[in-house]
Amino acid sequence: MAGVSQEIYAVAFRNVTGRDLEHAPDLAGRTDYELVATTLALHGIEALPVLFDAFFTALAQGTQERIEDIRLNGRALAGAHAAIEAFAALEGSVQTVATGNVAAVARTKLAVFGLGIHLDLEIGGYGSDCPDRATLIRTARQRAETKHGAGIPDKKVVVVGDTPNDIAGARANGVVAVGVATGRFGLADLRAAGADLVLPSLEEHDPLVELLR
Repeated sequence: MAGVSQEIYAVAFRNVTGRDLEHAPDLAGRTDYELVATTLALHGIEALPVLFDAFFTALAQGTQERIEDIRLNGRALAGAHAAIEAFAALEGSVQTVATGNVAAVARTKLAVFGLGIHLDLEIGGYGSDCPDRATLIRTARQRAETKHGAGIPDKKVVVVGDTPNDIAGARANGVVAVGVATGRFGLADLRAAGADLVLPSLEEHDPLVELLR
C-alpha cells in the first residue's frame, strides 16, 4: 500500500501548495505532522499552522477517494483480527491506536480492513497531534484517563508495535513495550530496542494475552 500512500501524499501537496512534489521524504514510521514539516522545509516553504491543517484535510480527503485502491493493495496483518478479538475479551481492557496517520486517515484504513470494531478511536493518539511517537502514546493515555476518570498505572499500559521507534516511544513513557516482527525489523532488532516481549507475528498472540491478563 506504500505506493498508494505516496500518491495520496503527492496529490495533497499539490492541492495545498500549488506545486509538484519534487522532494519526497521517506514515509515509513513517521508521523504525518513530521512529514508535513519535513516536506515543506525541503521545498523552502514556511511551515505555517494553516498549511498543516490544510495538508491534514487533503490527506483525509485523498485517502477517502482511494478506498478501493487501498483495499486492493493493502491487507490486514495475519492474526490481527484474532488478536484484537482476544484482547477485547479480557475484562476491563481498552484498545486504541497511537498512529502516525491523522485521525480521519486512520479511521478510513481501519474500516477498510474491518479492524476498528473493538477500538476506541476517540482516545487515540494521531499524527495530527504532534511530531513524535512518544508524545502520541502519552496523548492517547491522557485521553483514556480523562474519559474513564482515573489514572492508569504504567504496568497496565501496553504498547504493541513493529519498529524500534514504537518500542522507544513506549520506553520513554515508562510503559510495557511489545514488539511484533511483522515489518522490516526482526526479533533481534526489537529486543535490542528494549521490548519487554517480542513476538514473531500477531498469529502467535497468546503470550501477549497472558501478559495482559
